[in-house]
Amino acid sequence: MSTEVPPEELPRDVVVARTLNAHLRALLVLCGLCVVLTLIGAAALQLAGGVGGGIEGGSADSGASTSGSADGGTTGKDSTGSSPGMDPRIQAGLSLLLAGQVLTILAAVIVAAGWFATARAARGSTTSAAVHAHRTTTAQRLGLLMRLTAVVGVAGVTLWVLLDIAALAGAVVGAVLLLQVLLVLVLLRARMRLTT
Repeated sequence: MSTEVPPEELPRDVVVARTLNAHLRALLVLCGLCVVLTLIGAAALQLAGGVGGGIEGGSADSGASTSGSADGGTTGKDSTGSSPGMDPRIQAGLSLLLAGQVLTILAAVIVAAGWFATARAARGSTTSAAVHAHRTTTAQRLGLLMRLTAVVGVAGVTLWVLLDIAALAGAVVGAVLLLQVLLVLVLLRARMRLTT
């Protein structure tokens, strides 16, 4: 037997408080996810020698590359067209990690917009159901963002495999991070859709 009470039967103040609380919790989770993804990216760069390591290596070999370009007309890029200072696997992983960051920030913007819309509605004379509708709208927008995250993950791995098969391992690691973003969005959307 279900004990859930429809939002239109709850006092308006209770619905407003629960809706604002749901948005605030989701926003805090997304902010935490942004920090975690940033730390993962920084750790990945540190483990891989980072961009700084590639720049130092490139500057150490600059004399050789300059003389090579003067003799043979070669450029500073390798056969795949990427800069020699960064491994394609690192580029693939970081590009998908960056996509995850952008999607997480977009989700945070969606949730913040829902919170502000609820706060504006709370000052007016709207009904409980109308206030709760902001929660439903946020859940629907998070659902669209979930689909976009899945598309970005699949398209990102496919694109990197087509560009350079050596980048497959990094693309898969980046896709796993995107999968974690997707799982967080699934949980937040499910929580947002609850009526209590």
